[in-house]
Amino acid sequence: MNSPSHVILNTFLLRNRAGEYLKFAALGSFLPDLAITIFSIYVFSFTNYSAEYVWNDYYYNSDWQGFFQASHSFVIWGLVIGVAYLLKVNKLLWLGVGGLLHSTCDFPLHNGDAYQHFYPLSNWKFHSPVSYFEVDHYGLYWSVIEASLMIWIYIKFFRQQANWWKYLVLFWGVLMAGGAFLAILINYGIINP
Repeated sequence: MNSPSHVILNTFLLRNRAGEYLKFAALGSFLPDLAITIFSIYVFSFTNYSAEYVWNDYYYNSDWQGFFQASHSFVIWGLVIGVAYLLKVNKLLWLGVGGLLHSTCDFPLHNGDAYQHFYPLSNWKFHSPVSYFEVDHYGLYWSVIEASLMIWIYIKFFRQQANWWKYLVLFWGVLMAGGAFLAILINYGIINP
């Protein structure tokens, strides 16, 4: 899933349980992709690498992989939740729940770029038959489902909530999900702008 979609979905799913800690759960929903976000900003701002090289080679063979794997690890997020629970640090607990839910949603939606979800205990990767972006693994279909789900959540949430930050997060996510769908259509030549 796209990063904003994780934040939207997790905020929606945890809205009744997290209570006053919902902002921390929403932040935790983004944290697994923070390293990839920093990586992208760095690579496209400070190198002359082509996008093709970055996403087909450098992404998989760089020292950044350790950060990508650790930030999507069920083991690490489980430890964060366990420690937060034992120490009764609710903000950290909900941050961990957001991160774990993000990683759980990613598990069935990554093929070629699958994560080591049991890192550091195992290097095993589940290469799902479904990818959130790879067209040859139903990425086009998933992008339609993801964008539709984000719009549905936005409409449903819009009716229920009055907090400005939730509107902003949801609106951002709907735009990003729609943009990702459009990018897939353009990238694979389905539409020509």
